[in-house]
Order: sequence, then C-alpha cells, then structure tokens
Amino acid sequence: MNVLVDAKGGFAMLEKILGLLRNTVEYRDWGFNSATIGVFGILFFALVEGWALWNQGRLVWRMRSGTSISFVRVSYSVFFTAASVAYGFYLGSIAVVINRLAVSLLNIPILIGLVKFKEIGWWEKGQAVLFIFMVPAMVFSPHREALYAVFSIGVLY
Repeated sequence: MNVLVDAKGGFAMLEKILGLLRNTVEYRDWGFNSATIGVFGILFFALVEGWALWNQGRLVWRMRSGTSISFVRVSYSVFFTAASVAYGFYLGSIAVVINRLAVSLLNIPILIGLVKFKEIGWWEKGQAVLFIFMVPAMVFSPHREALYAVFSIGVLY
C-alpha cells in the first residue's frame, strides 16, 4: 500500500498534514485581526532575517574568514532558534515554526564556516556545548514559557 494513499483511495498523508494545519493558532484565528497581521509580520521578518543570514553565510565562505563574527552569538542563535521551533510546536504556531526553522538552518553554514576558518578558544567551545541543552530543555520541560523568556534574554547578548 502506498504511504500517500490510504485503502479507500484518499490521500492519507495530505489529510494528516491538513489536520495538523487546522490545529494551528493561525488557522483557528484567521481573519482580519491582529493575529493574522502578526503572522504576516512574522513571515516578512523571517524573509528579511533569512536574506541577511544568507548573505552573511556567503561572505564567510567566500572570504574564508569569520574575524568580524562572534562564534558565541552564532552558536547561541542556532540552538536558541532550534529550541524556538520546539516552542512553536508547543504553541501550535506554524508561523513561529517556519520562521525559527528557517533562521536556524541558515545559521548552520555560518557556524560551520566559523569553526573551519576562525580560531575558537576553549571557553567559546564550552559555551556552544552548553547551548545545545536549550533544545532538549524546551522539548521536555513543563516550564516552556519560563525557559523561553530566559533563553530570549541571551539573544540580547
């Protein structure tokens, strides 16, 4: 049996995806209101941020240097945005999930470039290892709201 088509000839995978989308905050609150305007704002800023990260990543790899980029900031951003994807699923917000997933994925080539081209001290590497724990903390903790608030403070650093 095909994974995409169920026994009755329906599109099982499509139905599952549509079922997930119907349970999102954006679908439930769709209309001419602040929630819908917020979704478009989130997606607009995701495009702007994605464009900037794309250019920064290209620059790191083209120049084969990361001297002006903070390894700690980029590593924090990778793991914070990955934790934010988990938080977006918790909230049931597809806009947050898409935004943070795109930003996280676009930061990865920058992080790899910095590891390859920049001299990174043991203290910076140690911090990056600690940042990894944001993701499982956000996935498994019952205190996601408080964790997200605390992790968001690190973005200001």
